[in-house]
Amino acid sequence: MKHFNSLNKILIISLVWTVFFFGVAGYSIGKVKTSDPDVFKKFANKFDIQYSDSGVYISGFPSYESTTAESFAVPENKIVVSLLSGDIKVKRTRGPEVVVRTKSNRMTKKPLTTESSKTDLILYQQDSTSELDIEIEIPDTFKQTIELSTMSGDIEAQHISANNLILKSESGEVEIQDTTAKSTSIEIVSGDISVKNSTVEKIVGKTISDKLPHQ
Repeated sequence: MKHFNSLNKILIISLVWTVFFFGVAGYSIGKVKTSDPDVFKKFANKFDIQYSDSGVYISGFPSYESTTAESFAVPENKIVVSLLSGDIKVKRTRGPEVVVRTKSNRMTKKPLTTESSKTDLILYQQDSTSELDIEIEIPDTFKQTIELSTMSGDIEAQHISANNLILKSESGEVEIQDTTAKSTSIEIVSGDISVKNSTVEKIVGKTISDKLPHQ
């Protein structure tokens, strides 16, 4: 019985301390917000997370999915996309700009590093811990070089017209559909290659699985 009473005392004391701790924490959060209403927004920006703020209750845990959309001027020479993990899909648009949409399994404000100039548009992934899917709309006025590569993921090109089309995937499928290219280079280590309703003058392929379609 004494052991039971002692255990009850320990549980009660622990409960009191827990309530006290959360009470002090709530009071402290309220005081901080009063002195600087944007303090949690600054914290979220610094550590690249999102939070919802209702009263003094703050939730700032990263989401499991984030999406972004960004537009770029059409370059003169080439568009290059390089991913570490994720799928790449490109298609034609009648719009005036290159539109890049991303979906990541981690909450991040800048999943892609971009280098945009008058001649080139280069997009590449630096975070190897996240999976990033990207969809790009390329204006039909762009006819030069498109280079797409991913270490792990599928590549799909639809309704594209280009002088040079370069596709590389170490593990994943490569699909070209309704596409016209003077020269197409495809490199895969493991995966299938599919060419549908496309005019390809030349395919230069290197594939260990030997699934390059015959031309």
